[in-house]
Amino acid sequence: MSNSDILLIIERKDDFEINYILKNNSSNIKKLEECNVDVELINDLSFNLVGSSYIAKFCSDNKELVDFYNGKYNSLDNYKIKLDKSDRFISNKLKGFLRPHYEKRELSVNVGDVIHNTNGSDYKIIDILDKRESSMDVLLIETKSMNIVAAHGLQYYDVKYGEKNIEGGLSESGYEWGNGIYYGPISNETNMRAIYISNIPDGKEAPPQDIYEHRRRVLQEYVYTNQILDDTRYDTTIREVAADVLANKFYDMDYKEFDKALLDGRFDDLFKANSKKMDKGGL
Repeated sequence: MSNSDILLIIERKDDFEINYILKNNSSNIKKLEECNVDVELINDLSFNLVGSSYIAKFCSDNKELVDFYNGKYNSLDNYKIKLDKSDRFISNKLKGFLRPHYEKRELSVNVGDVIHNTNGSDYKIIDILDKRESSMDVLLIETKSMNIVAAHGLQYYDVKYGEKNIEGGLSESGYEWGNGIYYGPISNETNMRAIYISNIPDGKEAPPQDIYEHRRRVLQEYVYTNQILDDTRYDTTIREVAADVLANKFYDMDYKEFDKALLDGRFDDLFKANSKKMDKGGL
């Protein structure tokens, strides 16, 4: 679909006008003919009088579409917009060029909720890392790609598009965040560890300073991975990965076995390997 497949129509009333942005298809053409619009007079060069109260043309380019939406072709200041909001091509094109206006709304979400981002994607909340009065830090999983995102500063907005608060204009409600750390799909131990790291306040994990700090972090990871396995609010996919990590990294040890292995240095190899790399100036 291209710009030339979009119909721009202005219906003139006594004290206001209606701007229609429609897909050029048989259904809309039939509706126009029922309103005594002469569709044969519609072209892509200029707005023509195509009925007693209608002027229309095919859209030429993105600028014309935006100007039409913002009322640049109206003879009255009072006008309304009517568009097929279910048509993603038209809606996405308008969103790409129109100025958005954000109005913050009350934020109320819980683990397990599916939220809709204003970019069109859906995310499931798998953990709330930090909850404040007006925003949150949350761990999300994108419902289609299964990509994990540690989202910092989650907020809920009403978004309206265009230069004015136009009646019938494009609007939506959705969630956005200030910045995010993107880990890819949850499929292995690396991404299981990403969930653990995301629970550190700044979203990062500095190298441990000594073997005792390393062991403390291994303990935290062991405890947190067990919590994920036992928490039914997490997706089955994530809990299965947690089970794999407990089996392959922690050998399905219970807490007593793990505590003894930790003190005996069973998990010290990774710290020693990283220390050697740092001594060589690498990461």
